[in-house]
Amino acid sequence: MKPKKVLLIDPIYNSGDVPPNVSLGQIEHQLQQVGIDIKVMDFVQPECEKNDLHFFQQKEQDFYNKIVLNAHDVDIIYVTSGHGNALKPYPQYPRIVKIAKILKQNYPNKLIVVGGALINLYKRVYKLPDEQIKGLYIDIILDGNELNLLNLFDVNKKHQNSYSTCKWENWDMKKYPDFRSVLYHVGCAYKCDFCFEGKIFDKNTNIETPDAFLKTIIHARECDGINKFVIEDSIFMSYPDFDYLVHCIKEMNIKFSIYARISEVLAKPQKVKQLKDAGCSAFIVGIETLNDDILKKQHKGLVTQQTRRALDIIKGVGIEIQGCFMLGFPEDSVDNMYRTVDFAINENLNGYRWHIYQPNFASIDNKFYSQTSIQASDHILSQINVPDHCLIDNLAYNPEICLMDEHFLPRARKTLLPSDIRLQHLGYQGRFNYADVLSAVNRLPIMMELNEERLYHDLFRCKQK
Repeated sequence: MKPKKVLLIDPIYNSGDVPPNVSLGQIEHQLQQVGIDIKVMDFVQPECEKNDLHFFQQKEQDFYNKIVLNAHDVDIIYVTSGHGNALKPYPQYPRIVKIAKILKQNYPNKLIVVGGALINLYKRVYKLPDEQIKGLYIDIILDGNELNLLNLFDVNKKHQNSYSTCKWENWDMKKYPDFRSVLYHVGCAYKCDFCFEGKIFDKNTNIETPDAFLKTIIHARECDGINKFVIEDSIFMSYPDFDYLVHCIKEMNIKFSIYARISEVLAKPQKVKQLKDAGCSAFIVGIETLNDDILKKQHKGLVTQQTRRALDIIKGVGIEIQGCFMLGFPEDSVDNMYRTVDFAINENLNGYRWHIYQPNFASIDNKFYSQTSIQASDHILSQINVPDHCLIDNLAYNPEICLMDEHFLPRARKTLLPSDIRLQHLGYQGRFNYADVLSAVNRLPIMMELNEERLYHDLFRCKQK
């Protein structure tokens, strides 16, 4: 099957803080290589940040209407469920279902395909059956790498070495921030139990040639004037071709940030200096908790003392740090959460990314309790992809499970109170409830930015020496 025209849809609400979707950019470039025309639809609406939920819902309906208009002359519609860099399974499936329903009602014979991180979460972790995920309106769901979409088409394999290249030629780039996310590999070889990336992607998914990856950076710099990048790979420092990639990036004279594992910093501290010399301005580092027993049970592979040493190494070369922390582990306690928050504040990092432990709802801890019987299938009904200030109003439309999303409590802390009965009836027997978790979050300075999407901008605010 080789269609003449394909519509690519990014359904995830974007306030303008998140760069264009990486997977859709890869798919766009590949299909254009074989003569397929591409249309792109995205839901970037910065004005929603200053208006109420009703205004947001109107913009959402406008988005649906525009999709119907743009789909009239295409053969296939592909909808991604991956958020921005393709790695995040963000709760927003009701919007995808609504898009599929409207399209089928207007164009019953058009093929609708959905893939991405959220589909992988449902299939690989929550073990939901395909028919439940597809429902009545989706024809095909893709498992694994989103580039598997190309297997549906008659795509010549000789173009395979250009999969990683993103040019985003059919996008309105004026709506996006002045930096780009780039991605070399998807998937993580480490087995941290709290992280879904190693579970929803194969160990080495989306392995590309280094030159194909670098072409994305070169094109953005030379054609779009972009000189700031976030390398989204979780284990960039561990790649065999690290030295070659860093050498090439250094020649480009760009500013970039990476995700870095504590264990990699300790194993090869000289790589930190290499990255600094190549233009790296900031590391995003997983610290999680100060409790070594929790780190061991979660298979983090390090202890707090090692974290402190690694932070000193990074600071020593002048690279700024955004620390990732997590509260609400099943083994956690209120005292430990408070200690983690206090440590974070005292460490005086350059940015903080706060997460709440999200259990595997298919095999939840036997000490977990809730007011309702939470099931993995409830996640399909969860929609929290709205502006932060609309979260509480939007909560009325959601099952209880959405309170447990890793970003919900940090994002909602300005409008949600620990006295909310829903939080008090959700937690782990004899340990804590989610009102306790919110109380820990509320110990953070009220001006501290907790929305990860906006924190990306802080990666480039430091002065390059």
